[in-house]
Formats: sequence, C-alpha cells, structure tokens
Amino acid sequence: GYMIDYGGDAEFMDETFGELGRALMLAIGLTFIIIAAILESWFFAFAIILTVPLSALGVIPSMLMSGTSISMFALIGLIMLVGLVVNNAIVVIDYAETLRTEEELHPYKAVEQACAVRLRMLFMAIAAAVISMVPLALGTGQGGALRQPIAFVAIGGLIAGGIIALLVVPAVYKVYWNFRIRLAARKDRKKAAIQSTNTV
Repeated sequence: GYMIDYGGDAEFMDETFGELGRALMLAIGLTFIIIAAILESWFFAFAIILTVPLSALGVIPSMLMSGTSISMFALIGLIMLVGLVVNNAIVVIDYAETLRTEEELHPYKAVEQACAVRLRMLFMAIAAAVISMVPLALGTGQGGALRQPIAFVAIGGLIAGGIIALLVVPAVYKVYWNFRIRLAARKDRKKAAIQSTNTV
C-alpha cells in the first residue's frame, strides 16, 4: 500500500503549532495559578481566566475582517493576549473586593461601583494598547506582513476583553456572591431551627 508522509516545511509547521499550543496552555495554567495565589480565591481566578477564551469573540471577527489565517504569528498573538486580557478583569474584581471588605458594601453594589470607577482607566489602558499595535498591524518594514497577525489578534482580543471585563465578569461575580449569601442564609436558618428545638 501507499503512505503519505509530510516533511520539510509542513513537518516543521506541524511541530511549531504543537509547541505553541502547549505554550498557550502553559501560559493559561500559570496565569490561573498566579491569579489564584494573589486573590486567594480559586473561583475569582476562574472568573478572570474565563476572559481568555471569551476574548476569541473579538479575535475571530478581527482575523476575518483582516483576512488573517491561523499561523504561527497568530498563535504568538494569542499567547501574548493571555497576559493582557486578564488585567482588565483583575482590576475590576480586586477593586470590588476592596470595596466589599474595607467599605463593607454589598457585593452587587461593590462590583457595580468598581466598574463605574475603573471604566475610564480600563478604556485608556485598552486604547493605549490598541494604538501601540497599529504600526505592527500596518505591516511596515521588512517582514512586516508576517507579523501582522500578532497585531490583529491582540487588537480584537483586547477590545473584546475590555467589554467582557465590564459585562461578563461582574455578572459572574454577582452569581458567585448570590450563591454565597443564599448558602449563608440557609445555614443561619438551620442553626436557628436547631437552637429553637433545643430550647423547647
């Protein structure tokens, strides 16, 4: 029988994609662990790292509009994006937790105020990052066209990540605290019922 075996550039590209895929997973894993250690919460780390796959909602349209295909440089852009998009969510959740613990605000009010206060800062940070990517997106200089996918992936992901940090992350935060509050109320009711039974 016959067997087809890819070699040369095809083999090199296959190996490169595999290595970059593993690097992407490693970047997500390490980022998750670091966030969990800083915020001392596995759930908050999960809520923040959720912005990475959801940022694809901005990456895919950006790549389609620019005619960019999946390439080695596009994957490099995705790896770079892991460290960029989580910053927005970290700022929102960290400030919400500060308001909740130090000013004793209700979690719902805390996250709403965090989004309102940090909105301008997030917008300026995202705008600065996107503008800094414009020269790379224009593909100027020798070999500039090859590096364009990095910029298109980053720009789409940054914009989507900013929107997610202000809409999805607060919603997840509210769901989490709604569960915590209901669980605490249920425990209090059970405790009160046991105490009333004992007194009788």
